[in-house]
Amino acid sequence: TGSIKPAEESGNNKGKVTVADADKNKVATVENVANAINSAKWFAKANNLETTMTDRAEKGEESASIGAGDEITFEADKNLAVKRNGKTFTYGLAKDIEVDSVTAKNKVTLGEGDKAVQLSADAGALKVADKDGNATQITNVDAGANTMEFDKDGNQLVNVDGTYYVVDPETGLIKLDDSNNPVKGTPATDEELEALAANPTLKSFVAYANAASGLANLENSIETNALTVADAKNLGWVVSASGNNYAASVTNAREVRFNGVNGVKVTGETDEATGVRNINIGLEAGNVGAEEGNTGKVTGDTNYVTGDQVANAINNSGW
Repeated sequence: TGSIKPAEESGNNKGKVTVADADKNKVATVENVANAINSAKWFAKANNLETTMTDRAEKGEESASIGAGDEITFEADKNLAVKRNGKTFTYGLAKDIEVDSVTAKNKVTLGEGDKAVQLSADAGALKVADKDGNATQITNVDAGANTMEFDKDGNQLVNVDGTYYVVDPETGLIKLDDSNNPVKGTPATDEELEALAANPTLKSFVAYANAASGLANLENSIETNALTVADAKNLGWVVSASGNNYAASVTNAREVRFNGVNGVKVTGETDEATGVRNINIGLEAGNVGAEEGNTGKVTGDTNYVTGDQVANAINNSGW
């Protein structure tokens, strides 16, 4: 009888049953054959890839035979993880994954414990909540509103992705050149605006431009952008006076004071019924009249008086 050599654990014939050349044509015993069959084996290993699987089309529809001594590899792409413990292979989701899109039918939770934040859809809108579903803050949001700027010629500019363009004063849109290309601009320096103010007819405009620069330009901002606290700090308007080309920006909680001089009186009050804040401006009433015991002499203060007061003072002065 011949002898069948059981499979080895290593070497060129790892996992395969072999027969010595001298025994190839001999008869083997049943026990020898059984031992040889039981010793034959194939091998399996685990391998974690560094790439993601992008082609989900079925490949290799036909089954492949696995013979004695063959090595089978169980692989996981970078979004999965596989490990072997003896004869057990365990798959799991990788700690860090990379995908093109994610669909969550309920919600997505970021963080853990008391600092967890939930993202969910609420009637077609994005809802951001804390771990209990209550409203929470959103931080580190970039400013969404453009600010007002002007070039050295006094043209208003709008900032689009870091590039300034000239605004057409007639349309309020970005100005186009003869080839329908947007006209770019550069914000003026303080020196350039001062030079522009040398023109007497432009002094008031330059005062306005200086005051308006840096205020939020909502008209030329993307309407769907979020308004941040930084944007809110730039919300405001320009107050100006024609008498001395004065102009200044007025932002949140800044005070504007109305002062009366040279006989002008300014008062303020709130209408309790409507809530309207009223600023009342009028002439300060003066006094003029005959000096008692001094016939023919009229006295008065420096405030303004009406014609009736003057007439009565003259008529009552005597002689």
